[in-house]
Amino acid sequence: MEDPWDDRVDDATGGGLPIIKIAYPNSKGLPEDFPTGHMFNTITSEDLGTELEIVWLASVPGNGMFPEDFSVDNKLLCSSNDGVVPCGDGEDPQPGPCKVRSEGHWVAKCPYLKWREHEKTGERQPPRCDQTVTLVLWDLAHQSPALMSVKKKALSSLGRLKNELKYRKGELKHPDFPQLPVNFRWPVKITLKQEKGKKGTYWLPIFNIVKTAPLADDLVKELLQAAVGLKQAAASISMQEIMEHDGTDVPEGEEVEGDTPF
Repeated sequence: MEDPWDDRVDDATGGGLPIIKIAYPNSKGLPEDFPTGHMFNTITSEDLGTELEIVWLASVPGNGMFPEDFSVDNKLLCSSNDGVVPCGDGEDPQPGPCKVRSEGHWVAKCPYLKWREHEKTGERQPPRCDQTVTLVLWDLAHQSPALMSVKKKALSSLGRLKNELKYRKGELKHPDFPQLPVNFRWPVKITLKQEKGKKGTYWLPIFNIVKTAPLADDLVKELLQAAVGLKQAAASISMQEIMEHDGTDVPEGEEVEGDTPF
């Protein structure tokens, strides 16, 4: 398979993988009449609608903390490219670690990754720092790679997809190549669901396996070859670019305590 993101494509687009984001009223770089609640490509500004079929190639975990006072121009105070150790950049980098391994599980170590009580009301407050999973995906409609940042409440939907792929592996595996990761064989549909939160309306990405038919073996082979390089490219993109606000302070909804499966 030819490199789907070679130097010629880099030169034409400024050097980065496109990021699929959800349009809000103040999203950057979009026409004034662009429909809110639709997905768009950050390089082309193309309207991708409210549904998109993709192949989930890989994931890159991370964290990012913005100032509490919302602005679309906010810069990250602190971030991590692996979800475990801070990068050391940002306007207020923390010493870390973000998380530590304890009894076979990752546990938040940084106070900004922990749930806390409001000092006046006692109400439970979500962490200041957002955990994120950057999906490395293949857009089937456009036959091209892209990234998508999943955070807050959307992590629950992604976690359900992850568990379904894991626990239905016997049913979904390739009959001749059972070691083939099932996420490369079955496409996933991303559907945006409009919801109302404490701070306003937001659109939640829902992830479901498309069970109509598995992908052709030739395409699966090509995607397997491309996945390693695409994941490396994704890991090199700054968390500021991946996580920057899209014109709302409630992207993907408020977290539910204990409901983050990654």
